[in-house]
Amino acid sequence: ASIYAPEVSGKHLKQLEAYQRMPDVVLFRVQEVEVELNELDLPGPTRRKVPCSRCGQVVRDGREMIRNGAIFCRPCSDGTYFVNAREITWPNMNRIPSNKAKTSSPKIVGDSKGHSASHHLNKCHVLGHKEI
Repeated sequence: ASIYAPEVSGKHLKQLEAYQRMPDVVLFRVQEVEVELNELDLPGPTRRKVPCSRCGQVVRDGREMIRNGAIFCRPCSDGTYFVNAREITWPNMNRIPSNKAKTSSPKIVGDSKGHSASHHLNKCHVLGHKEI
């Protein structure tokens, strides 16, 4: 930063100004690479979907896991990377929103075991699943 903005005082401001002045070749390393993709990894509409044999979650585009001939979503097959999923509720969580509505903070109400709603909620948010 001192090379590109020597007159600026303060470490943070000096860095901000230096980043604006630095040529792209200093800021970025640009490489052409090859990546193997199959048809199901490409963007676009769902090409294939199957239900998980344990929880019923729809698994899309070849992301299912097969164990002993049964189809599973990744959380049911391999577990999740998160632990201690807990149900969260808040007052009036089932109300229909209006322009005058105020939101309230979520409240943790208990641990989930097995395949509770939080399992499906967390799974959907983490893996980008959409239940149909």
